[in-house]
Amino acid sequence: MFTIGRFSRMCRLKPSTLRVYEKLGIIAPARVDEANSYRYYSQEQLELIESVLFMKDLGLPLNKIKEIVNKNPDGEQMILMLEEYKELLIEQIKVYKARLAKVAAWQKTILEHEIEAFLEELDQQIKENVTAGPKVLFTNESPPTLNIWMGSE
Repeated sequence: MFTIGRFSRMCRLKPSTLRVYEKLGIIAPARVDEANSYRYYSQEQLELIESVLFMKDLGLPLNKIKEIVNKNPDGEQMILMLEEYKELLIEQIKVYKARLAKVAAWQKTILEHEIEAFLEELDQQIKENVTAGPKVLFTNESPPTLNIWMGSE
């Protein structure tokens, strides 16, 4: 038997996580000392917690993990449950791909709009400078030089 502290280190979990799993009905201590309320876990529960962590890593929600743990499925039942979950993940991937396509289209629209606005502004500046004509500037250099400036001051 292992104390909750020792067991949590073996599982690489916080003791508080084990308490949450206990509260949710996923895994209960093998024994609770009546005198001091210390929780003790068994060697066999290491396999169970490894399965729980594997399912959690797959992205299964805790309520689904609890359902699976409580059913204690055999290999064939577990394969069927994982197949159902796999189908759900495939559907989620399709949804995320569609969302990514929408984001990309939106980015393209924004970029096209920004480029269009930039080109319109540039066109406007060119028209203003062409209609205003060139500006002739004389310098105070010796000998004086003539500068023609087409831009705004």
